[in-house]
Amino acid sequence: MVLAALVLALGVLAVAPPKAYAAGAPITRMAIDASVAADGTITVAQTLDMNFSTAGHGPYLYFTTRQATSTTDQYRIYTYQFVSITSSTGAPSTFVTESPSYGTTALRIGDANRTVTGTQTYTVSYTVKGIVNPNVTSSTMDELYWNVIGTGFVVPISNVTLTLKGPAAVQKTTCYMGAKFDQACTSNAFTGSTATYAQTNLNTGQGLAVVAGWPVGTFVGAEPTFETHTGSTSSGSTALSPWMWGAAGAVSLAAIVGMIEAAR
Repeated sequence: MVLAALVLALGVLAVAPPKAYAAGAPITRMAIDASVAADGTITVAQTLDMNFSTAGHGPYLYFTTRQATSTTDQYRIYTYQFVSITSSTGAPSTFVTESPSYGTTALRIGDANRTVTGTQTYTVSYTVKGIVNPNVTSSTMDELYWNVIGTGFVVPISNVTLTLKGPAAVQKTTCYMGAKFDQACTSNAFTGSTATYAQTNLNTGQGLAVVAGWPVGTFVGAEPTFETHTGSTSSGSTALSPWMWGAAGAVSLAAIVGMIEAAR
């Protein structure tokens, strides 16, 4: 199911690649601050430093909003609300949302009449619902599996950090990286209600997935939502647990977010 999201994301690029992605704008820092509420809503501030060695207009970000599941007639639904985009370096930060394909939402950031060069910083603020899995049987925890960086990025990424705050004390964390999410990330730890993750480098085509567990009952009313192909919805929890991943397990994990970024 992570695999389904990643294939979908890569397909979007294959159909309609951003104009200047081959020249690219490497991401030299990605700092993510996220807070999970008791209802499962995650509030995110995601800051990117992008190095435009040649002139570009800004980033183009893809988010997975519907993801195939093992039930052939259902999609898992992720609901985004984009609050604001700002630039501390003064780069144009206006944005429009697009739907390049079924199950994805894209943000086109910048000014079509203005280009930027050098290192530019963008902070994308948004909320997302549908990621938390309450009362997972196999681990006896409420769990969050979050594919924060999908494998469809067409530029390298370095200095990734994620700070994740929850409504109760964290019980366990882990994280994985790579083209198949089968390698340990640089570091992960937790203290009290805060989990921290870091990855020094991600090459083109490598992603990052993080996992955190809380006591059962931490999240109330946060069950995932599923949509059938006919448009009706139902709710329920997944029994999958990612604490002991192999390569095959990594790509079958009930997933969360697929995102691609490239310079235009």
